[in-house]
Amino acid sequence: MFKEEQFSDMTNAAKVLYGILLDRKCLSDSNGDAWRDEYGITYIIFTIEEIMNLMKLGNKKVNKMLIELEQHGLIYRRHQGLGKPNKMYYEDAKENAAFE
Repeated sequence: MFKEEQFSDMTNAAKVLYGILLDRKCLSDSNGDAWRDEYGITYIIFTIEEIMNLMKLGNKKVNKMLIELEQHGLIYRRHQGLGKPNKMYYEDAKENAAFE
């Protein structure tokens, strides 16, 4: 990500966050069906508050980084409803018909 031209306009903080999210995805993958949706696509739940605490950043900064990752097609967030955290998916999930 640091060498590829398509990510040159992305902040380093967003790139680091993506690495953290990928680590979480690996955990979800290893836990099998517990972290797969009704279409069999792996997702993670990592709240904004958890990211804020881990990276020692504020709400606005974290939201800005998540939007950056979405704009570059690296993650997709699905709302679950009021009071529930978003499910986060990765770029490979977009290929599934469930996202159309």
